[in-house]
Amino acid sequence: MNKQKEVASFFLREFFSRPDEIKNLCHENVILYWREEALIHGLDALVEFGWQQKRIFPDINLVIKDILSDGNLAAVRLQQQGVLAQTWEGCSRVGEKFVASEAMFFEFSDNLIVRISPVLDMEEKKQTLK
Repeated sequence: MNKQKEVASFFLREFFSRPDEIKNLCHENVILYWREEALIHGLDALVEFGWQQKRIFPDINLVIKDILSDGNLAAVRLQQQGVLAQTWEGCSRVGEKFVASEAMFFEFSDNLIVRISPVLDMEEKKQTLK
């Protein structure tokens, strides 16, 4: 496994369970994009976002299906699985299980993540919680 695949895989394992662990994987100016808009700017904000997500989805499991990398880029196809712990995006079925397909794209500089672009099937996730 090359370095980008290794870093992307570790990021996905740790982001929802131990967000502080991603500090060694990301550049201090990392940006998380959502639907082509910069949503999160900087490492501290990304870690806080991870903790927020952990409160909403405390037992989330990201099952990695495929990882591809080329140069300073990595792409991951995965599936989210978990239980909703509190109201999220208008879904109030607390305690209900969900499953959602996702792809996540990473850009690296000096083996650190500088850009994260998830593509999540929000409708699929919401439908499993309605």
